[in-house]
Amino acid sequence: MENATIAFDPMGFLRICFTESEKEIDLEEAKKHFETSFKLTNGKKMPVLIDARKGLPELTEKALAYISRNKEMAHLRTAEAVIIDNLAKRMLVRFYYVFHKPNNPLNIFHSEKEAIVSAGFTLIKRRT
Repeated sequence: MENATIAFDPMGFLRICFTESEKEIDLEEAKKHFETSFKLTNGKKMPVLIDARKGLPELTEKALAYISRNKEMAHLRTAEAVIIDNLAKRMLVRFYYVFHKPNNPLNIFHSEKEAIVSAGFTLIKRRT
């Protein structure tokens, strides 16, 4: 995927990091994101950490509807924590949450540490 990397974090959540890509996410690309997420989590429901500091891609209306209201997609997420570093991106994410009403809680944070601690993403303790 050009616009994001998706990985399972050993702390017990799915991590999505958007890149600086200008590529729009359409319905087909949104489905690829879901398929990758499903494979990485083995279909298990868990929190999702979205890092949008490097970029926040534009999504088509169909992609937004799929991501926010698709039952299969909603089954994977218990919550979303979005890391954002500027006001414009913050407003876009708030717009998504208010108008597309995803089936899970969503919170916005300024740092990864704040997101992990505040959102309760420490589900699996790291072995020291």
